[in-house]
Amino acid sequence: MADVATAVVATTAGTRRRAYLDNLKVVLVACIILGHAFITYADIGEWMYRETASSDAFNLVAAIVVSMGSLFAMGLFFLIAGMLTPGPLRRKGPAGFLKDRAIRLGIPFLVYLLLVYPLAEWAGRRDKPVQEYLAGALADPDPGPLWFVGVLLVYSIAYVGWRSVAPGPPRARELRPGLLVGLADGGFGGGEADIADGVSAGGVAGVRVSAQIADKNDLV
Repeated sequence: MADVATAVVATTAGTRRRAYLDNLKVVLVACIILGHAFITYADIGEWMYRETASSDAFNLVAAIVVSMGSLFAMGLFFLIAGMLTPGPLRRKGPAGFLKDRAIRLGIPFLVYLLLVYPLAEWAGRRDKPVQEYLAGALADPDPGPLWFVGVLLVYSIAYVGWRSVAPGPPRARELRPGLLVGLADGGFGGGEADIADGVSAGGVAGVRVSAQIADKNDLV
């Protein structure tokens, strides 16, 4: 366990990468892909293309897999993101950090929101001209599975604002049950919901607490 906990990968920039976190993210991404595959072929959730299976047994398995992913996988993604936030903010400063997040998160989010997702919806349905899908992305934007990226950008901006108010290192304190619940809560309560519906307080607490843990223990 000690070897795993201290494993790092050196990059050309001289910074350190923690191999176990990279491996964990790969596993989580694979689980997310599996979950969306289940949504495609099962009678659960919403997706741009559907071939619903008639097997009740398959639908039950799919419901269990998707539910477990919604409960734990996305919350763990936010936890990892929060733990890896203090280091880049310290190294780049607020302006550099926000510029980096705008490039890494904002641009892909907008491209997917305004172009990729409406084209994918059109390809999966073909029930009206592609122009209507592209126009609908402006009138009624739907981020699809990239809701996570949009929420993470909002959380990053909120974290910079919080650190500007409380710039000192966080003092050690007991993790109360309410904050621990926040660690497991992942952004929107219903998964892929409209950005306009707002972000959950629990998700914000999760990112903030994980960032506090990382900052206090110099994890990044």
